[in-house]
Amino acid sequence: MNVDNEVVFSGGINIGNEYLGESSRGPWRDTSIEIRGPAIKQFAVLFEEAWERTTGSHRKNEIPMPKQVTGGEDLNVIPSGPDTDWNAIHTLYLSMLNGAKKLIRIQTPYFIPDESILEALKVAALRGVQVHLMIPRYPDARYLYWVAHTYVGEILRAGVHVHEYTIGFLHTKTIIVDDEVATVGTCNIDIRSFRLDFEVNILATGRKTIRHLIDDFENDMRLCEEMDYLTYINRPIPDRIRDSIVRLVAPLL
Repeated sequence: MNVDNEVVFSGGINIGNEYLGESSRGPWRDTSIEIRGPAIKQFAVLFEEAWERTTGSHRKNEIPMPKQVTGGEDLNVIPSGPDTDWNAIHTLYLSMLNGAKKLIRIQTPYFIPDESILEALKVAALRGVQVHLMIPRYPDARYLYWVAHTYVGEILRAGVHVHEYTIGFLHTKTIIVDDEVATVGTCNIDIRSFRLDFEVNILATGRKTIRHLIDDFENDMRLCEEMDYLTYINRPIPDRIRDSIVRLVAPLL
């Protein structure tokens, strides 16, 4: 959302009552970021491109340079979509996971990774990086929860810590690496977001932004329960059969 070409709000929050907490699933946990300064122009350009792509008409609007701000932090705007040759956000996620040295924190409402992301998570854990993945216990679509669980066993076995958010629905999409770099935006860790949807993320390195995201993550951890690998592999046989079936359709979701 771009307001008067002076401030942008970007992240997971859409327009709907459930994003205000009015949901049968309970509280709706989300994260967005407020942006001022030169980066706003990139969002204005993305909007005009989307308008032309959707309507087939070009609006001859001159996009003014946003006002300068002082005391701000550097950030990068990373868009991605099926109309580009490069899956930029997918590449960003891979780069962050592969470059991590000590600690990875991830929040995502949907966890349907492709093979490269799945391997990056496992390899990071196996080489000694602490990896914490937070997903919702109560998703907006039950079958997506089942599909996510078909991947959980692999990463639990590799040493990834998987935390289920138990209060309402977790819709936050963030990754924080080594307390030094973070991304916040619209992109889930799923194949649809990487390949088919138009998404935009922010890449941030500023100390204040990183600290704020870490604090949010730690607060959310208090509302989570960690999954156990032994419990997972000993789950009931009907659940294992169901998981085997839904895994077949995972690449289509």
